[in-house]
Amino acid sequence: MSRTHSTHWGAFRGTLTADGLRVVPRAGDPDPSALLDNVPSAVDHPARVRRPAVRRGWWEDGAGPDDRRGRDSYVEVEWDAVLDRVAAELRRYRPEQVYGGCYGWAGAGRFHHAQSQVHRFLNHAVGGYVRSVGDYSGAAAQTVLTHVLGPSELVSKGTVTWDQVAAHTDTVLAFGGMNLKNSAVGGGGISAHLERGALAAAAARGGLLVNVGPLRSDLPEGSRWLSVPPGTDTALMFGLLHTLVEEDLHDRGFLDRYCVGWDTLAAHLRGRDAEWAAEITGVPAAEIRQLARRAAAGRTLVTVAQSLQRAEFGEQPVWAGLALAAALGQIGLPGGGFCYGLGSIGHYGRNRVSVPVAAVPQTPDTGGVIGAFRADPDAHPLPTPSGRIELWSATIDAFGYPDAPGHPTWLPPTEAPDERHPLWLVANQPATRLHSQLDFGAHSRAHKVRGREVARIHPADAGPRGIATGDLVRLSNDRGACLAAAEVTDGVRAGVVQLPTGAWFDPLDPGADVPFCVHGNPNVLTRDRGTSPLHRAAPASTRPSRSSAGTPRSGRSGPSRRRWGERGPAPTWGPGPPGQSAGTCLRTHSTAAAATASWLS
Repeated sequence: MSRTHSTHWGAFRGTLTADGLRVVPRAGDPDPSALLDNVPSAVDHPARVRRPAVRRGWWEDGAGPDDRRGRDSYVEVEWDAVLDRVAAELRRYRPEQVYGGCYGWAGAGRFHHAQSQVHRFLNHAVGGYVRSVGDYSGAAAQTVLTHVLGPSELVSKGTVTWDQVAAHTDTVLAFGGMNLKNSAVGGGGISAHLERGALAAAAARGGLLVNVGPLRSDLPEGSRWLSVPPGTDTALMFGLLHTLVEEDLHDRGFLDRYCVGWDTLAAHLRGRDAEWAAEITGVPAAEIRQLARRAAAGRTLVTVAQSLQRAEFGEQPVWAGLALAAALGQIGLPGGGFCYGLGSIGHYGRNRVSVPVAAVPQTPDTGGVIGAFRADPDAHPLPTPSGRIELWSATIDAFGYPDAPGHPTWLPPTEAPDERHPLWLVANQPATRLHSQLDFGAHSRAHKVRGREVARIHPADAGPRGIATGDLVRLSNDRGACLAAAEVTDGVRAGVVQLPTGAWFDPLDPGADVPFCVHGNPNVLTRDRGTSPLHRAAPASTRPSRSSAGTPRSGRSGPSRRRWGERGPAPTWGPGPPGQSAGTCLRTHSTAAAATASWLS
C-alpha cells in the first residue's frame, strides 16, 4: 500500500512494506528535507500516545491549585471516562474563563488545524472562549510591524520571493542569517524547497550574501560571515544607517514620499556612527562603511530572522531593519527592500496562490501590497495610521514605554556576559527536527552523542576549560541546569555556546525546584519575561549561564533513558574517563541567532 502525504517539512510518498514504512520525497522537490527520515521510525515508537494520559493529581484529586503541576506523573485512562470528566469541567466555567488559544500549526489539510477545531468546539460546547493574540513564533515582530508597516502576514509573505532574489538581488544583508534548515519547514507542508537554488543563483550572478550573527551555518558556504555578539544587530544597522547619511547615500526622495518620522530617527542617529557600532559588534568601522557603500550601490535586500525578535527588546532589530531598507530606498523593488522572516519559515518567499477548479496558477510576482504601495502610495496606502512606513510611530510613542520608544533604538541587554557569566548561549531551532517534534525519530537520534543533545563551543573557549569534542558538559544558571555533549568548532563565534532547542525534557529529579535536564533541553535555563512592554512576547533566545566538563560520580553518564516520574541522585562532578576532563565553569548568555536561546551557568 502506497500513499502520498505531507508533513510540515515536505511532501512524500509512503509505502508500507514487510520491513516497515518506506518514505520517498516528492519527485519534484529539488531539495527535500532530511527531517522526513524521522517519520518511518516514529510510526510504532513507544513514545506515541495511544490512549488518553491524564495528570495523576488532577485525575485523583480533581481540579484546583496543586503544587505537583509540572512534576506529576501521568495515568492512562479510558476514553469514555476522560471525556465525561472533561465535559463536566467545561460546564463549570463561563466562556470568558476558558482559554482557547492553543498554539497549533496547520496540518496537511485544513480540517486538522488544531486551533480552528478547538475554537469551533468551544463556540458550540461552551458558548465562547478567550482567544490568543499573535503566536509564539513571531509575536514581537507581529506587534511592531502592525504599527509601522502592516500586519506581518500581509507585508512579509510573497512581497519578496526567492525567484526575485535569484534574478535581481545584488546584496543580501541577512541579520540572524537565513538558515536553510528553517526554511525547509512550513505549516501544512511544502512541495518544493526552492531556497538553496535561489541563493546559489544569486551568488552565481556575483551577488553577496552577508550572514550577520554568531553562527557560520546560518547561511550556505561561500557567504560572508559577520560574526557579531548576540543582541547587537540593531547597533550594526545603526552604524550602516549613519554611514548612508554621513556620505549622502540615503534616498531622501523615498524617505519623504513613502515614510514618516525620518527626521526624528535621523536625529537619534547622531553619535551612533560606524566607530560606535564597531565598539559594540566587533566589526571594524572600515568594514561597516564598505558594506554600507555596497548596499547603496546595487539592489539590496535586508532580512531579519525570526530569531532576533525572540529576544529581549526583540521588536528593535525588526524596526531598525525596516529603517535601514527605507534609507536605501528599495522597498517594493523586485529582490530589494525589506522582508521580515525570509528564510525563517518555508512559506515566506513564495507567491500567493489562487485556486480555480481546474488548475492552481501562481499570482503575479509583483510584490503584493508592498509592490502596490511602491507603485502608488496614495492609491495603495499601507494599513498604518499614516498610510506610510512609520520610522517614528505616534502610537508606540504614546505608550510611554522606556524600552519601546517611538522610534527604533539599540538597547543594551539587561543580562550580559560578565565575570560570572562570560559567555553567551544561543539556543536555536534544531536541524534534526521541528522544535521537539519527532525528537525520538531516527534522524534526530542519529545526531545525538551518547544519547544527549550536542552543544557547540569555539576552540578559544573550550581549550582553557579542558573541553574536547565528545565530552559531557554541564550548563547551568540560577534557573536550572542541563547536560549536553560538546562539539568544539570555529563555526560558532568565540564567547558563544550553541545548544539547539527541542530535546525532550528528562529531569534527573522531577520534584526538584531547580530543574536539571540530563538530555540537553535549554528551556530549563531561560528567563520567563517578555521582550518588552510593547507585547511581552516570548524571549527564549537570550540568557547568561555557565558550564563545566566531566562525568557525574553518581547519576547517569550514559544515554538518557529515564521515564517520567523516576527519581535519581544529584550528580557531583569530578575527573572523567579518558577523553574527558573536569573543566572549570564557563558562563554563557544566549541569543536568538536562529530561533531560541538561553543563559548557561
